[in-house]
Amino acid sequence: MRNTSFHAILNSDDFWNTPYLFTQLSDLLRLAVVYHSGGLYTDTDILALRPFKNLAKNYFHALDNDANIPSNALFHFERHHPTPKNFLEFLADTFSPLISRLWYGTLGPFGLMGFFRSNGCAFRILTPQNAPAYHPDPTEPIGIRMSPLNYSAVNDGAFNGTHCSAETSGRNMETSNYHDVEEEDRALARAFSSDNFFSHEVQSMTGRRLALFMLLFTLILWCAYTIGRGVNSVMG
Repeated sequence: MRNTSFHAILNSDDFWNTPYLFTQLSDLLRLAVVYHSGGLYTDTDILALRPFKNLAKNYFHALDNDANIPSNALFHFERHHPTPKNFLEFLADTFSPLISRLWYGTLGPFGLMGFFRSNGCAFRILTPQNAPAYHPDPTEPIGIRMSPLNYSAVNDGAFNGTHCSAETSGRNMETSNYHDVEEEDRALARAFSSDNFFSHEVQSMTGRRLALFMLLFTLILWCAYTIGRGVNSVMG
């Protein structure tokens, strides 16, 4: 972590004063290890149903078939690829000691969602319609993976702008400009030759707006809990 902007935060008391310390350390260390060494990271509760062959070199994956947020439970990057490092820099710039104590996953999926959005990525998560509730069908493509376009090293640098790349597993999807919805739809149709897919438009918040939302949500929960205890005391 010494070569990342998060190093100073690790040396402060703000980072360590949280009930989610183990999770936050795990979220950071996986990024640092993959950045310095390269390779695939996967949580231990992920079961591989097929060999990891012909996959893109740099990607994150979606949390599950119904989620509107990406996940850091499985990702792959080449050694010293800029995406993990820039993600760590984003986490350092948006780190809030208060939110890290109140909210789970601020350096994981929620942080990753903010990172994509901060890079101008109006990306989509596409999954098979006939997939089970939480895991893809073994006979279907693994799913679409996402990487910030302006940090992407795939397709020989054919991308431009600050959109997100989406690559299918085991198939080649033509590059499409995400400002051009019609071209995107045509590219997806050529890639999958199927109508059995749907998409979720990802809407997310970053930085101060995300911190404010989390704070307000926590306050609402606290008020509801306090009122509930008061009502129980009166009724008792």
